[in-house]
Amino acid sequence: MSNPSLDKYHTTFSESGLIQAVVMARPRRHLILCALVPIKAEGYTAWHPGLTTKPLPRQYTSLASQPHPHPHVTSSHRRFQNPPSTERACAPEWSYALLSVVRRRRIQTDSLPPSAHQEILNGQRLRRPKSPVLTIYQPQLTWVGSVLSRFTGTGLAVLLYGSALVYLVAPDTFSSAQVIDFISTLPDAVKYAGKVVLATPFAYHSLCGVRHIAWDVGKFLSLRGAYGTGYVVIAGTVIGTVVMVLR
Repeated sequence: MSNPSLDKYHTTFSESGLIQAVVMARPRRHLILCALVPIKAEGYTAWHPGLTTKPLPRQYTSLASQPHPHPHVTSSHRRFQNPPSTERACAPEWSYALLSVVRRRRIQTDSLPPSAHQEILNGQRLRRPKSPVLTIYQPQLTWVGSVLSRFTGTGLAVLLYGSALVYLVAPDTFSSAQVIDFISTLPDAVKYAGKVVLATPFAYHSLCGVRHIAWDVGKFLSLRGAYGTGYVVIAGTVIGTVVMVLR
């Protein structure tokens, strides 16, 4: 009777050349799968317990009488060499001798000074992933408009309080008459550019303030309302900037 799972295991283990199983002895030297451990036995494949058995090769029956080729075995191997009495009852000694063919990996460790530990830690910290930045987000009217509202408000506040402090420190040097006389000497292109730089954030931040007042009273709180008022603010900013520049 065919079993799909057995066919799958049979193909996988045959191609890799490894049998991932621990075998136990039964009468007449038959082997049966007992647990999953990497054991190399070329030419034989693992079978599901209870469904199929396979005669054990004679060369494995003599392994119990031979000394272990690696006297310095790991603690996990010692458990199989000196199993508890309950494990001896269910498996003969030669079944544990099969662990001599287990593929092992040797790991070499080096002692480091205390200062090297901190250097390794600092190097690992440099390779840690950084927090997301604005470049990973898709530009949208909602959050871009909110960020611009804060930037324009901060810029206008710095300009207002900065000019007031400068006038307070040197009122004669930065008086209104002297500022007007200085601006009148500038070229027209510089004057219009300065008006655009001042009028655009002023108009945008003022209209955003009106928009927030509408939100405070419970209006335009939906996604469609947020986008609609955003487009209104942009259009009003363009119109207000043109009006203030041309005056």
